[in-house]
Amino acid sequence: RANSPVVPSDLVVVIPTPAEMERRLEQLDKLASEILLDRLPLVDFYEAGVIREVLRGRGFKDSHLAILQQITSSDVEVRLQVIQDLSELPAGQARRILRTLLKDKNAEVRYRSLSAMATTQEPELFELAKEIAISDRDSRVAELASRIMRQAR
Repeated sequence: RANSPVVPSDLVVVIPTPAEMERRLEQLDKLASEILLDRLPLVDFYEAGVIREVLRGRGFKDSHLAILQQITSSDVEVRLQVIQDLSELPAGQARRILRTLLKDKNAEVRYRSLSAMATTQEPELFELAKEIAISDRDSRVAELASRIMRQAR
């Protein structure tokens, strides 16, 4: 029509039909939780909703899913806050998130994650600390890992 506004194609949002959403739910339900968690921050609004639905069906709580989205934030302060918020989660889930944060590009995030990991009952703490002591490029993080190794013996 002559009076219709012109909308740039990058602003057009394609809304999936209910049948498409159901098909996508069936496809995503076949994937491992770890794969879904990795995809969550990378997908569009609708796909994220389907992923959250699958994960909720597997026992993940909304608070856990919110934390998982925060660990991918570009804001270091948000990622640091996640470490403080982990006490709300079951220990196993908290340890998984800390393991992810141990690979963060920011040294302070890695340092605080390792400090928090040292207070958990992580069965592989010694091996994890050994790997970090050898490979971390930040001297504070590597030194903390070395101290944890000595204490874990």
